[in-house]
Amino acid sequence: MGSRLSVKRLFAVLTTAVIIVLISSWWYSLPQPLFSTPYSSILLDRNNQLLEARIASDEQWRFPPSKTLPSSYVKAVLLFEDKRFYNHSGVDWLALARATGQNIKAKKVVSGASTISMQVIRLASNSQLSGQNNRTLITKIIETLQALRLEFSYDKQQILNLYASHAPFGGNVVGISAASWRYFGRAPESLSWAESALLAVLPNRPNYLRPGKNQQKLKQKRDRLLTRLQQAGEFDQLELSLALSEPLPDKILAFPKRAPHLLETLISRANKEPNQSGVIKTSLDGNLQAQVQSVVNNYAQRLLSAQITHLAAVVMDNKTGLPVAYIGNSGFSHNPYSGKGIDLLHRPRSTGSILKPLLYASMLQQGEITPLQLIEDTPTKFKGYQPENYDLKFRGVVPAKKALAQSLNIPAVNMLKQHGIKPFYDFLKSRGMSTLHRNADDYGLPLILGGAEGTLWEMTNLYMQLARVAQSLPAQKITRSPGLVLANGLSESSLTTDNLSAGNLSAGAAWLTLKALLEVGRPGNESRWRQFSNSRKVAWKTGTSYGFRDGWAIGTTAEYTIGVWTGNAEGGGVPGLTGTQAAAPLLFELFNLLPKTHWFSKPEYDLRQVRICKKDGFLATPYCESTVTDLPLASSYSKTSPYHIRIHTDAQQRHRLSSACEPVYKLSSHNWFTLPPHIAFYYQKQNSEYRPMPKWRQDCLNFMSAQSPISFMYPNKGSQVYLPVMMNGSRTKMVSELAHQYAASQVYWYLDQQYLGKTQQIHQMEMGPSLGKHELLVVDEVGNQQVLEFEVLSQ
Repeated sequence: MGSRLSVKRLFAVLTTAVIIVLISSWWYSLPQPLFSTPYSSILLDRNNQLLEARIASDEQWRFPPSKTLPSSYVKAVLLFEDKRFYNHSGVDWLALARATGQNIKAKKVVSGASTISMQVIRLASNSQLSGQNNRTLITKIIETLQALRLEFSYDKQQILNLYASHAPFGGNVVGISAASWRYFGRAPESLSWAESALLAVLPNRPNYLRPGKNQQKLKQKRDRLLTRLQQAGEFDQLELSLALSEPLPDKILAFPKRAPHLLETLISRANKEPNQSGVIKTSLDGNLQAQVQSVVNNYAQRLLSAQITHLAAVVMDNKTGLPVAYIGNSGFSHNPYSGKGIDLLHRPRSTGSILKPLLYASMLQQGEITPLQLIEDTPTKFKGYQPENYDLKFRGVVPAKKALAQSLNIPAVNMLKQHGIKPFYDFLKSRGMSTLHRNADDYGLPLILGGAEGTLWEMTNLYMQLARVAQSLPAQKITRSPGLVLANGLSESSLTTDNLSAGNLSAGAAWLTLKALLEVGRPGNESRWRQFSNSRKVAWKTGTSYGFRDGWAIGTTAEYTIGVWTGNAEGGGVPGLTGTQAAAPLLFELFNLLPKTHWFSKPEYDLRQVRICKKDGFLATPYCESTVTDLPLASSYSKTSPYHIRIHTDAQQRHRLSSACEPVYKLSSHNWFTLPPHIAFYYQKQNSEYRPMPKWRQDCLNFMSAQSPISFMYPNKGSQVYLPVMMNGSRTKMVSELAHQYAASQVYWYLDQQYLGKTQQIHQMEMGPSLGKHELLVVDEVGNQQVLEFEVLSQ
């Protein structure tokens, strides 16, 4: 008796264990993950329109699962595949009984009872088995059990999405999204009833019923489904007639190729495995992207005749701080020798003059200049570095805003020297410029003329920051990647945009800078833009690198900022490759694609008015004609005019006098605008109205010379100098020397009215006078002067 109880108990335990094992096996029978297949990387615009796609690593066009499906497709596929989908738990027992009876009666398989859930399991199994499809009774039973299990983990909508995303649609096209673009050239959301019906029937025999082949059989299958849909009340007879008349696609369409470089950049920066690729939604406007791409490609063809083979462009929305069009290169190729596969928006290149507006803005903010302040433009050397203007001319002095608008190099270097290399370097880094990898002193003064490298992406963002700050929008940190990843696989953290504190840049400084950039001369037909009332106001700037390797043009309005770079990816220079000639015309072509834009409103709240001297832009003194200008509210500018002084002359203003040599009642007083001789020498060539101060009357000059803090040490007045001739026939040079009561004073040297240079502390000047008599003039910074004559004799 006891033994029988033990056997029963053992049997019960074993039975329970077997049941537990079977239930556990069934519960854990689903593959994890359900689908191990790789997905294509797809790039979407802000309206979910496809811009670009990359095939999956297994050479299948398989888009990531969609969260939503078009209603027309859902109704069509359920009517065709599983009309009781929402009423069963993975297995349609009624359909199974019907199919079993029909198959037994026919003694062969004539009908199936596979549900959507069962097909998802089969598709998942095929993906796990790398495409193998061993259909046996055992596998069918297992799939049935797994279909039941599937319903416990996924809701009906998820199951339907999995099916639609992994069903085969012929060839290497997998999933409704890929099929919709491949066969109809548009997103699933835009499918018609006829197109939805076709995609519903295709997975049933994907390789047999393929568009372009077996057209009649395919159409019959689609039309039967359309008729059933009409009978089910989904649409009326008229809509049925229209749907039946729609032709079938007769070829496979290519996917859009709107932003290949952007997709490659985002994929590479995501640093993920290929099977983790996914959907990348960006801020781009698909329609604008197509227009910009077309204009850029046409423009690139025109540049080829000038041996310029590459260009890049980006259009930024100032309000959002995100790109709406992005062209990484003109054309695309995987050939490494063509350079067409490089995303040049993120390739560091010499900045040329493109940073000058940032220096101007920073100096305005710090109270170091006014827009009209005169900046020196004379031959200048800085420890062996000698900048030159693009036209090789000198203007003596030029207003700061005009120096910026004309992109003069020497004034820019003088401004950077005044501002300080390190403060400007820190300013650029604080705004998000990431390509400054060396110390500030390593860049030196050439930093402002292309001594550093920057990317088009970051340079355009810097200009966009000016536009945003001028409108009191928060400046934004420049991000490495230009889109926003919304789903599946690609890193999102690197794409976030953080607001920056305006910090070292105010609305007033930004607006004044943009106002100066409005005066930059435009190329070609755009040069007459002021003659037309409907012309677009654009603040813009060009840049050209040393050796004509890079041509930049960046412009901004209140709504948009556009950046253009032209050049050769390998870095070769081309004569004539300048920002004005190569990049600027495209910049304005792109602006013409945009809707109407507006100029920046004046930020009155962040500006203050100051009275300045009209001619030199410094704070007004009693000795100048004054005017009013705007400065940033926080600016602490305090420099008074050094170029306007009070002098006394005779009645005819022929000679300068003083009370030491003329009775006071005979002196005529005047306010005079006067420049140091080395500046005046060049200034009066450009400004015919400039009047040098009258010379001292001789008796006054003798008195002034006797009182002068300057005295010559060599040569002496009236000296005769012998300069030996060397064996090569050239004459040796002489070194003149003087003493100044205040050694720290700057002394300007002129030989026969030709400027030689300036000295400070040690006042020695090398010169090479020819045979004969010469006049040597020296003038210090406050107007004290000495003149001597000497003669060079032959041997």
